[in-house]
Amino acid sequence: LIRLVLVNAVVFVTLLLSHLILIPIAGDRMIADLWSEVYVMHWLQSTYVWGDLLYRPWTVLTYMFVHLDFFHVFFNMLMLWFSGRLFMDLLGGKRLVGNYILGGLSGWLLYALAYNYVPGMRGSGDGSDILGASASVMSVFIGIAAYRPDMLVSLLIFGEVRLKWLALIYLVLDLVSIREGNNSGGHLAHVGGAL
Repeated sequence: LIRLVLVNAVVFVTLLLSHLILIPIAGDRMIADLWSEVYVMHWLQSTYVWGDLLYRPWTVLTYMFVHLDFFHVFFNMLMLWFSGRLFMDLLGGKRLVGNYILGGLSGWLLYALAYNYVPGMRGSGDGSDILGASASVMSVFIGIAAYRPDMLVSLLIFGEVRLKWLALIYLVLDLVSIREGNNSGGHLAHVGGAL
């Protein structure tokens, strides 16, 4: 669990520092932003475009460790820490890493299949790229909720809640978000990770 969190954090900080270093070198923030997007992120985030995947097949793995902004990585790692601790206590670290990777892969697969073969998905308002640990984190969370659905967890505002109800709420929120077209690819990946 600590290694997964550290890898995500190190990748985020490395990308952030490389971008900050590029600003004075390029002499223009827009050029640095463009360079980061085109030459760095392009090789780490993944896509549904089969032809692009031929040139960068590793991205089906690297995308699940890449985040663009602080709150994206922070909330993913917070959720990973919460659900990962429960997962490790009951099922162990090796299964956690396997679940994380398989969840990321299944999240990517549902996203790619939907964007390629479901009519209307490409016009849902977002681009063709996918990044972030959300599908993997959702896989860990839903995995432990499926294994111990009646386990009680204490939430600050709501008190004790069964894991199955939290998992159901997260899934419903993702399904609603897919329909609304706000980051549909990411929410499809969450559902794929949950599956």
